[in-house]
Amino acid sequence: PPPPKKPARPDSIVRNGKETPQFEDPSYVPYFLMEAMRLNNFPDVDSGLRAAWDLSGDTTKFVFMNNFTDFVESAHETADAFPTSFYGMAMHGEEYEMETGVNAIGYPIQDDRCWIATQV
Repeated sequence: PPPPKKPARPDSIVRNGKETPQFEDPSYVPYFLMEAMRLNNFPDVDSGLRAAWDLSGDTTKFVFMNNFTDFVESAHETADAFPTSFYGMAMHGEEYEMETGVNAIGYPIQDDRCWIATQV
C-alpha cells in the first residue's frame, strides 16, 4: 500500500515537563522526523535534532548519558564525516524515499513502549 500523506504537524503532549510530539498513527513519525531534520535549523538552530532527541527512546539517551549537547555534536560530526549516513543524508540531502512501510512494534504509539523500525 502507498505510504500515508505527510502530516502538517503532530499534536503534542507535555511529558516530563516538556512538550513532545504525539502521533496517533506511528506511520507519520518518519515523515515528521525527516522533515524536521531537513529543516534542522528552522525555526531554531538544531531544532530538527531536538525533535530527533525528543522522539528517541531510553537507549539513545543512555548512550549520550542524557546529554543533548553531546548528541548534537555527535550528529554534526557524523553528518560531516559521512555524508551518506543517516544524519548526513537527513540534514544535507535533497530528498529521501521510504523503502518499505513503517513497522511499529507495540502499537498504539500512545504507549511509551512503542518502537518504530523502518528503512529510509
